[in-house]
Amino acid sequence: MVHGVQTFDQEFNDFWNSDLIIMSGLNLVSNKMADPIWWQSAIERKKKIVVIAPEYSASSPKADYWLSIRPGGDAALMLGVAHILIREKLYDEDFVKRFSDYPLLVRSDNLKMLRREDLAEEAPYLDPGETWLDGKGKPLQGMDDSLKTSGVMAISGGKFVAVSRTAVGENLDTELSKAGLNRHEIKLNWQGKVQTKEGPVQARTIFNLYEELTEEYT
Repeated sequence: MVHGVQTFDQEFNDFWNSDLIIMSGLNLVSNKMADPIWWQSAIERKKKIVVIAPEYSASSPKADYWLSIRPGGDAALMLGVAHILIREKLYDEDFVKRFSDYPLLVRSDNLKMLRREDLAEEAPYLDPGETWLDGKGKPLQGMDDSLKTSGVMAISGGKFVAVSRTAVGENLDTELSKAGLNRHEIKLNWQGKVQTKEGPVQARTIFNLYEELTEEYT
C-alpha cells in the first residue's frame, strides 16, 4: 500500500485479502485514527507487516519489519523491487495482461500511446462497452466520448488488436474469445515496427519501457 497521493487512498478492506502488508508513505497509527482497526486485525491473524519509513514512527514497532530508508528514497527502493520482479519473472503474467496497461504500446517517435485511430490497417477491436452499471443498466461513471480513446496491443504472428478502456479482466477474455484469440497471444515484453497512417513507427510495450527504466536500480 503506497500512500501520499492527494484525494486518493487505498481500500483498507484489502487487509483481509493480504498475507503480507507493506506500508509506505503513511504513519497509520498516528495519522489514520479511524483505520488502525484493520492493522490490529492483521496482527491478530498473524499476517506479516512491513513499514518502510526513514523515521522510527509509531507504526514501526507494530510491524514485523521496519525498513529505514533515506528520506526521499522511496521511489528508488520501489524501482529496485520492480527490477527484481521483472528480471526474475516473479510477477503473475496473466494478471498483468488482464488488469494492467503494461501490454499497451507506446510510440517511440513522440512517446505517446499508440491509438486505434493511428493504425494504417483495421485491427480487431476489443470493446465490451460500458461494464460498470447501476441496477437499471445505466453507466455509473460518465465520460466524454472524446476521452474514450483505444489503445493497441501486439499479439502473436506480428498482428495487433485495439482495446477499449473497459476491456479488462473477464471482459478482456470474453472479447479475445469472440475474436478467436486468447490472452496467451498477447505480447507483454515487445518492441517493433507498426504501420501507421503516417508511415512505419517504432513502438514498445509499457512493460518493455519499465524493463529498461529499472535496469540501473540494482
